[in-house]
This record gives sequence, C-alpha cells and structure tokens, in this order.
Amino acid sequence: MNCSKIIGARVYPADTESRSARDEMGHGTHTASTVVHGASLYGIAEGDVRGAVTSAKIAVYKVCSFFGCSYKDILAAFDDAIDDGVDLISLSLGPAPPGQFFEDPISIGSFHALANGINPHLKFFCVAPWILTVAATTFDRSIISKLALGNGKTFMSNVINTISSNKKKIPLTSGARARVPPCDIQSARSSELIFRACFYGCLDPNFEIGQRKDLAM
Repeated sequence: MNCSKIIGARVYPADTESRSARDEMGHGTHTASTVVHGASLYGIAEGDVRGAVTSAKIAVYKVCSFFGCSYKDILAAFDDAIDDGVDLISLSLGPAPPGQFFEDPISIGSFHALANGINPHLKFFCVAPWILTVAATTFDRSIISKLALGNGKTFMSNVINTISSNKKKIPLTSGARARVPPCDIQSARSSELIFRACFYGCLDPNFEIGQRKDLAM
C-alpha cells in the first residue's frame, strides 16, 4: 500500500483491547490501497491491484474489529468524517440483509453525509436511495482448477488451490458438520451462512471425518 496517500486515521474499537488504526484482517488495506505492484496469491494471477484513485488522499476511519462493528462507532466515524470535510465516504461493510432506514446506522450516517454535500459510496448490501452501491472488486482473469472425486466424477470450476495434494486422496466434509457453538444456531440465517462458509472460530479443531453423523450436510 502507498502510505503517502494516508493523510489521517482514526480508530473506534468496539473492544477496548485494540487501539490501533492498523488493519488486522487485510480488508481495509485491500479497499483503500492505491496501487500494489506484483500482487498475487503465492504467484497465482500476479498483477497490479488498484484501490482508491491514484490522485486521492485517504483518511481512514476504522470502526470494525474481530468482535464486529459497533453501531455507535459507525455513527461516530460518519460524524467525524463530515466534520473533517471529506469529499467522499467509501464503506465496505454493512448488514445482510440491510436494516430499516430509521434503525440502520449506515443509512442514517450516509443520509447525514449527503445532507452535508458528501457522496457516500457503499461496497456492500444497501437499498437506501441516497447511497451509490458499487462492486467491491473486479478481476480481469479466470482461474480454473480441476477437482477429481473418488467416485470418478471430475468438476472444473473457478477455484484457487495453493496446496499440492501430491496425488493423494483427501477426504471432504461440510463446514456444517464440523461447526461448533456459537455457530450451531440453525434458526438464524446469518449463523447458517457463517458455519457453511467455515468462518473464523466456527470449526471444531478436533473434528474428524466420520464423526458427528447426526449433523446434516
């Protein structure tokens, strides 16, 4: 990331343990970076990555941590950005599905921003008419990998695999089978998405394939 583009940074931690505005997960760096040359995943799809427009100056408002994104922190960041006089606010966060206009902090904060002459751009789910929703990432190539199953079936898909199997057979399972609380609430749609995506902290490190057959795939 070109650090000369950063002109300021604020942090609004939901937890009191981390007071650093530094990116902990890579997502903020990805969406705010100006130009990264030779970016790749272990040499796969090497090329240049561009985030914010080259001439832009970036003020960072970090509102999320591993513990989530606090409503009060999001609204505080909007207020500070408005007070700082930014020209555009770009967010890459939000609830899925979006909340009601009068309850959703992003809808409320972005409405205040627009009322102050600031254009809010959102890179996530949004239905508020005063927000422009844009694609988070575009990619100009396809990476195709082959998956051969033990039953003889072969599938070709857009998949990235950086680990060699050395032609050994590797067993497969579902994230739903290996999940652990608090990712075990089947009634909540958000939890369903979390454990099927093998989200951080949702997989049992002691799980072995063939166990816990009471859990559906």
